[in-house]
Amino acid sequence: DCARVALVAAACGVVPGPVRAQTDQPVITAVRAEGTNLVVTARVPAGLRRVTLECRDRLGARSWEPRAVARLDGAGGTVTFRLGRTRPFEVVRLRADLSEPLPASFYTGTNTFLGEPATGAGPETGVVYYSLDAVVSPPTESGRTVSREVVESDIWKVRGSKLYFFNQYRGLQILDIANPDAAVLQGTLELPAVGEQMYLIETNYAVLLGRPDCGASDSAVWIVDVAQAQPAVIAVVPVSGTIVESRMVGQALYVASQGYRPVSGSAGSAWEWGTLVSALDLARPEAPVARGTLWFAGYGHVVAATDVYLFVVTQSPTNWWQGIVNIIDISDPAGSIRPVGTVTPAGMIADKFKLNYTGSVLTTISEDRHLNNGTRLVTKLETWRLPQPAALSPGGIVKLGELALGAGERLRGTRFDGDRVYVVTFFQIDPLWVVDLADPARPRVAGSVDVPGWSTYIEPLGDRLVTVGVETNRVAVSLFDVADPAAPTLLSRVVLGQTWSWSEANANEKAFTVLAEAGLILVPFNGDLTNRYCAVLQLVDLTHNSLQARGQIVGGFPFRRASVFADRIIAITGREFLSVDATDRDQPRLSGWVELAWSVDRVFLVGDYLIEVESDASWGAGSRPAVRVALAARPHQTLNRLQLDPVPLLGATTWAGRLYLAQGPLGVAYVEPVALDHHGLPAPNPTVPFRLTVVDVSALPALPVLGQTEAGVAPLGWGRRWQAVWPKPDLLVWAGGQSQWWWCPICSVPLLQTEALAVSRPWPPYYSGGGGRLIAFDVSDPAAPQWASEVNLGTNRWWNFSSAFATDGLVYLSHQESEFIPGLPSPWQTTLEPALVDGRVRTEAGSSLQPAAPIIGTWLHRTFLDVIDYADARQPLARRPVSLPGRLVGLSHQGALLYTVGPHWSRELMSADLEFLDACAYDGVAAHLVASLPLPAQWPHPVLVVGTNVLIGWPQDSASPACRLPAIRTWTVSTQGRWVELGCHSVASAVSALAQFTDLLAAQCTDSTVALFDLRDPAALRWLTGAKPTACVGVDLANADGALGRGLWLPLGAYGVATIPLAP
Repeated sequence: DCARVALVAAACGVVPGPVRAQTDQPVITAVRAEGTNLVVTARVPAGLRRVTLECRDRLGARSWEPRAVARLDGAGGTVTFRLGRTRPFEVVRLRADLSEPLPASFYTGTNTFLGEPATGAGPETGVVYYSLDAVVSPPTESGRTVSREVVESDIWKVRGSKLYFFNQYRGLQILDIANPDAAVLQGTLELPAVGEQMYLIETNYAVLLGRPDCGASDSAVWIVDVAQAQPAVIAVVPVSGTIVESRMVGQALYVASQGYRPVSGSAGSAWEWGTLVSALDLARPEAPVARGTLWFAGYGHVVAATDVYLFVVTQSPTNWWQGIVNIIDISDPAGSIRPVGTVTPAGMIADKFKLNYTGSVLTTISEDRHLNNGTRLVTKLETWRLPQPAALSPGGIVKLGELALGAGERLRGTRFDGDRVYVVTFFQIDPLWVVDLADPARPRVAGSVDVPGWSTYIEPLGDRLVTVGVETNRVAVSLFDVADPAAPTLLSRVVLGQTWSWSEANANEKAFTVLAEAGLILVPFNGDLTNRYCAVLQLVDLTHNSLQARGQIVGGFPFRRASVFADRIIAITGREFLSVDATDRDQPRLSGWVELAWSVDRVFLVGDYLIEVESDASWGAGSRPAVRVALAARPHQTLNRLQLDPVPLLGATTWAGRLYLAQGPLGVAYVEPVALDHHGLPAPNPTVPFRLTVVDVSALPALPVLGQTEAGVAPLGWGRRWQAVWPKPDLLVWAGGQSQWWWCPICSVPLLQTEALAVSRPWPPYYSGGGGRLIAFDVSDPAAPQWASEVNLGTNRWWNFSSAFATDGLVYLSHQESEFIPGLPSPWQTTLEPALVDGRVRTEAGSSLQPAAPIIGTWLHRTFLDVIDYADARQPLARRPVSLPGRLVGLSHQGALLYTVGPHWSRELMSADLEFLDACAYDGVAAHLVASLPLPAQWPHPVLVVGTNVLIGWPQDSASPACRLPAIRTWTVSTQGRWVELGCHSVASAVSALAQFTDLLAAQCTDSTVALFDLRDPAALRWLTGAKPTACVGVDLANADGALGRGLWLPLGAYGVATIPLAP
């Protein structure tokens, strides 16, 4: 590595260390060139145990790089170092140590490790999903009046001056909207990502339906007391299967869920999909009573109800294109259920609007695919005599009549209105059919009208119809005159969006608000407006004979529901509540706003407060990064917010009462041949701003910005997860980034370069690089942070960088690279062609040509250690890479002992199909293998280094340790250089991730549980609690925070924060 040496080299012998020995200093006595090597000779006095030869490329304050190490027995003498001459430097010195940081035997192991053959990509990372365990509070008493009204669930309800919102991103939220312009979020029940079906029972209780656990196939019904400002669960009823639909009829709740169970009588040898109907008596909501279940084979998602019958449509087991209508007697106000029969229509019934029960007649509308082996469509309207339950006798269900409509056309929207039904079919135009049902045995087409597009929902308004549908890929609202059923007429139509739009109202009519008395229609849609994508709430004037598009409310997130309250339009998105003054309907004005949800991508626990950091990634277009402060006990209610500039947030960290935020633009970062300008000279490299913001968090909830700086750096790639490390207290280094290697399969790159031969070949297998960028800032003055330096390890076709670890002014990380090993045979060996001139190999001097000969060998993916020395932060030194047996996962003994995980490969490129935890002694020059511990063959088996201990998640395995598996096992390396097990703690299910929060250990398990342990004694872990965090979303312990005696706070992205509390 050393090509030339300054004359001052012989004067650089030193003996550093906490205690200066009474010995002479080592002295460099000679420096000479010997072939391709540089030979350095030194005289070492007695008493020293290790001498390290260090180099640097210039005089001044730059870092010294260890280049060679000699270990001595303390007797002293002459030491000779030989270094390859491949890199220039100006100064060498000797560093002497009285003792080794590790036992001398640790440095005797191998320091060269093979890698896997280049045949595929590396291991993938998995995501484990979580949900919340239900909590049941003591029951309370409440009286109630029984009603047999049929009610459908929805995500919002307005009762008096309260708005109840079952928000997918947070759970149940209650707002006081007495003054809509100053609405207040009173309370939140944290149940995000579990469902969207909600009922209200008077004003005291809410009923929520959903799936509480992502790892299970069952669902639940939560009964929630909403009489107080903060909602509280008072009862939970488990429901088998996944809930698909429900109805509340009076005081009874009927739930249809999809499940999978053994066929009756098969003794478990045969299973079937089916629909389970469960009935609950909610006369006393605090003490719900199960009234029975019914099972119907076949998938079902269509439910309709009257006060006496519940209709559940399932698929025919013999024909998937045909439905079966299961009829259930629900006339008992207490909720008992009784099957009374079935009817089988000609085809499949698509939704609830295609079923109607009036008087004693059931009407079904289905799409029949029977004709021509299912290749031709026809809509079938069929009528059936179905007496009231008390009068129903065996054989009492009789078909009365049928009518075929729209041959060859798809069935779309339908709506019953008295003795009429309106039916929409579609092929290239939209026929609206008016069907007369005055004589159920002889239904007839009274009239029809053809219009472009089709309608998905129909709202009858006496002699008018308002519909929402689709025309040429855009949302369309239409007004029809049906005063004369024989001659229906399209009166008016409004098409929304410029070239494309979509509305939730096309799939769920509850998003479509028709306010006939106010002469207003509210339509949410997403689409393009003036060359930009928007979420819009469209105001449409409704008169008896016309529609007119008026103003729009444009937001950054899709509108879910809207209505009129007092003199305001109120609307909700998943993220916000809006109050709008529409006195001038052409210019609606936002008059009130309440934030309901925000993305939480990183949290920091600071005293009694929780800092919640939002990136711009979770909410898509229009979102901006922000920092919020909330009480740790109420993370869903913010006390302060700092809005950041609309630049992607790359990382965040806290240190000494300050919050540090990294921002920068995302984009492709290519490593490719140097571009030339029009003069043929190297063009300037493009740069982007990397911004650091320092925020004072010592007096929360205040969030004053102390300082900010920007540095021009190379493009950052698409990676958002920049890791903060602190090699020194006032030096912050961000590690991360991403590169994509320039790929040219027909281009050649240097492969071997010797004095005799130059060999070129196409580039090795393509890999995308992640990480390898280190950007350092001097933050000694938080009011004026300064960019210090950048190290980019991603320019050498290195990839798969590990996490970074810092200690004593050094940053450690590992990478992989592809290396061609000539002469190494394997099943994956390849043949390379030398660089040719007229078919011959050119020697370095070019004086002679030799016949071309192929080179046979194998590409390997090898792992190397990178160490960056920040002794001089403005000119950091990247030490020469050192071979490692696997990916770096931690270090101890101030970086003298490294821990890696990876497979072991023999010279024959054979692997035992196991990963190993390896401990290596690092002396600044090489990493010597000390001990290897085979990890279990089963996955997952996460590894966490805690001081000198290593914790391993150990799944069920054939080994028989001291405790039952799965478990968390604690190991350490003994002074004899062997792995020794210190402790073992059994867990309920395999551990997939481990994280340390000072004295608190968090273990993420495969059964959706996060377990917390007291980590003060890693050899004797003490279990504290375990919980399944709220939300059916992924959890990342790396972005969480917690403390012993406080608990754990888990960021859930768009779904907020989950909390696992601990007793003080």
